[in-house]
Amino acid sequence: MIHQINNTDTSTENTVQKPFQSSNKPDLGYHFLASFYGCDPQTLDNPELLLKIIHGAARYAEMTPFGDLEKKFFPQGASAILGLEESHISIHTWPEYGVATLDVYTCGTKESCEKAYDMLKMRFRPEKIKNEYFIER
Repeated sequence: MIHQINNTDTSTENTVQKPFQSSNKPDLGYHFLASFYGCDPQTLDNPELLLKIIHGAARYAEMTPFGDLEKKFFPQGASAILGLEESHISIHTWPEYGVATLDVYTCGTKESCEKAYDMLKMRFRPEKIKNEYFIER
């Protein structure tokens, strides 16, 4: 099930439908997706710091990392991805606009997904959040 959170965009382009849903299917995972606006450009342009932040969110949520990647783009921007035994956390940034897009996906518990996402919100302190979705897989 997809839950759109605090999104004022009423267009149908963000609508996602599942082609099949079984009533006896177990929960396969939980996924937060969001775009953060009004974030600190220096933080967004520092891939090493981005990795520290997503590692911290994973620790806070008691998730288990197995590897990470980071990439600095020129003249600005960065991406950081943390592989988890439970799935992943990723972030892609546009410092020139103060924007970060991120996702937290886990086949672990709903609570761990929420904890990691809440920690990312606390660390990035966005002025505005758009396209915020919580998906039950």
